[in-house]
Amino acid sequence: PTGAARQLRPAVFVMLQPSLPPAECPPGSAASEYCGSAEGGAYVFSIFGLCGPRHQAQLLTAARLLQQTQPAFPLAAMLSPTCHRNATFRAILVGESVTPLCVQRFANVRCRGDKQLRDEGRSDYLGYSTFDEHWTKLNVLNLTGLRGALYLDSDVVVRRNLDHVLRSLLSSPHLSEIRTPQGCLQAELAHRFFNTGVWAVRPDATVFGALVRWLLAGHSACWDGDQSAAMGFLHVGGPGRRAPSEALPRHL
Repeated sequence: PTGAARQLRPAVFVMLQPSLPPAECPPGSAASEYCGSAEGGAYVFSIFGLCGPRHQAQLLTAARLLQQTQPAFPLAAMLSPTCHRNATFRAILVGESVTPLCVQRFANVRCRGDKQLRDEGRSDYLGYSTFDEHWTKLNVLNLTGLRGALYLDSDVVVRRNLDHVLRSLLSSPHLSEIRTPQGCLQAELAHRFFNTGVWAVRPDATVFGALVRWLLAGHSACWDGDQSAAMGFLHVGGPGRRAPSEALPRHL
């Protein structure tokens, strides 16, 4: 982008019909090989499920708004195999300086209790349901070519530069994460209740593998999918507890 006043341009989107089961990531597309900047950092978005025009437009808008803050780190987007095979959308992302990364969809996850995100009037919450797509966001922990990733949901509007958040993570080997407190909770409670929609992480293949096994064993609460899983696995005393984390408000 040339400045903060960059005009958001309309784009052409191609809708793929759902594929059950989704296609695998193509050979040579391992997201774990993506290394971001020379410092090993990147902003990472995601889009999963049917990858419809509305979802494509939302991700592109979020990326363009982030680019208006003139970030020093590159942008990437994790795509499910179904979304990644949409060559037109991948080309649009590349044209917007967003690197498309194919990540595998989580399959056969079991969880405990109610699910918050439901399709009204439907009961297909298992197998290929929309809810199950939420687990796939956790692939950010497996982007091991990166030393640090600032994950952003595609409905997040970034209004000012956040490079200092990534730099803080990259320059602090003792930190594993920088978290956003959930809802209106106080910052200190982010060590137990945090929002994965804005989440700086240090990818770790060992932690990711343990998380997958934990999910497949049915240990996570269902409620809001990836966020419940992350909180249950990574909280103080949880099975995936790593080095210290910090709360994002300290950096804003």
